[in-house]
Amino acid sequence: MNIEVYDRDLFETSAPLICHSVNCQGVMESGVALQVHQKYPHVYYQYKKFCDEMKRQGKSLLGQCLIVAADPMEQNVSLRHRKGQSIVNLFTQDQYGRGQRHTDYDAFQNALCRLNEVLVEEKIPLKTSIAMPHRIECDRGGGDWTKILPMLSDYLKQYHVVLYRKEK
Repeated sequence: MNIEVYDRDLFETSAPLICHSVNCQGVMESGVALQVHQKYPHVYYQYKKFCDEMKRQGKSLLGQCLIVAADPMEQNVSLRHRKGQSIVNLFTQDQYGRGQRHTDYDAFQNALCRLNEVLVEEKIPLKTSIAMPHRIECDRGGGDWTKILPMLSDYLKQYHVVLYRKEK
């Protein structure tokens, strides 16, 4: 397992990929999703557009993976040729809110699988760093870390996963 944990802000990473979980409602109003929305408004716009289009087509968003260039100027550049970072939106929660589990474990697994497929298709080098929040899916999503961590190990085992634990 190639997973490390850092006590730093996720957005200070130099990793080419920054992953976070999103709901399927087109809303980024809390947690890391809100930070993405504020820091990269065009990523939110692409996410919202993707949600609306998939709904219009009657397709399920759960388990999908949407990768958007952090630099809007690189939006039409293939993932393997981007010079900057990319934001990976993992569609893992149908709804959102607090007080109950919204994390869909199958969707999380499918989104990681899809991410891995894209990385292979794009010929992203093995051991590339993938940054994500520590305990992804477990705080706002209500997931169980003992179920989430093994999925990260299984589906992203060829890459260098770096989990960022926000300093208190």
